[in-house]
Amino acid sequence: MSYKKALLMMVLSFELMAVYAQPQLDKVDIYVISKKRHFFSYLPEHKLKGIGNYTKYSIVEGIKRNVFSEALEKIPEALKQKKRKAALGAYILVEFIGTKNDTLAVSIRQGHLVFVNGHQTSIDGKAWVNKYLKGVIAPQLGWGGDTKEKPKKSENASFSGEDDGYEVVFMPNTKYLIDQKNLEYFASNVGIRATERLNRYIYIGIRPKDKRIVSVQFPMNFEDFEKGGMNKVTYQKYLNTLNARLRISEVKNPSRLKADVIYRVLDFEN
Repeated sequence: MSYKKALLMMVLSFELMAVYAQPQLDKVDIYVISKKRHFFSYLPEHKLKGIGNYTKYSIVEGIKRNVFSEALEKIPEALKQKKRKAALGAYILVEFIGTKNDTLAVSIRQGHLVFVNGHQTSIDGKAWVNKYLKGVIAPQLGWGGDTKEKPKKSENASFSGEDDGYEVVFMPNTKYLIDQKNLEYFASNVGIRATERLNRYIYIGIRPKDKRIVSVQFPMNFEDFEKGGMNKVTYQKYLNTLNARLRISEVKNPSRLKADVIYRVLDFEN
C-alpha cells in the first residue's frame, strides 16, 4: 500500500470516529413567550425559564427528533464550540439535550435575532422558526404565522397561563378533586414527602398521544425542583400513582401541533 493511500485511509478513519463519537440528541425542550408580550428590559434566561413566564413543549420521539438533529447539524461548528452563556432578551429558547446530558441552546429574540449558546449569529431567525418550530408552537403565541386567534388564559395551562394549543380534559371526578385541592387522594400512599407544603404545587408533563403523565416537577421546592426531595424509587412510585389516579379523558389538539410532551400546572396549596 502506498504512503498516500495509507494516509488517506487514516484520515477517513479519524473522520468516521469523530462522527460516531458525537453524542446523540436525546430530547429538545422549547420554552416560548408570546410574541405579543412586552417587557421594559431584556429578560435574563433564568427569568425566561422562571415561574409564570413560559409555555413549554418537548420533542422526544425519533422521527420528529431527527428534524431537530438536522437543525443542530446545520449550526456552524465554531458556534457549537463556544462556551455557553445565559441568553438575554430571548422570547424562544430551544435546548438541545444529548444522551450524555450535554446541551446546546438556540435563543431567539422578539425581532428574530438568533443566538447560539448566548452568542449572536447571522442565522435567519424567521426562516429557522418557520422550518423547525411552526408545527410545534401554537399559532396563538404569535410565532407560527398570522392567526385570528388572540392569546388567551387557559385553565391548568403551562407556566405562562397562555393557550399552548392543547386542551387537557380531566375526568369529572378528577377535575372535582383538583378543584378541591385534594392532593392527598392523588399522592398520600406515596409518602410524606409527596404531600408536604413545598410539593403541593406541581408541574406535570403529559404525552398527548396516550394521555400519560411522563414527568412531575415541583416549582416551589427550591431545594429539589426535579424530584421534590424524593429518592428515585419514591419518585417513580409517585409518577405511577398519578397515572393511576389523575385521570385524563382527552387531549384536544385542534391545530394538530407536533409536540411529544406538553405541560400543565396543578396547584394543591390550601
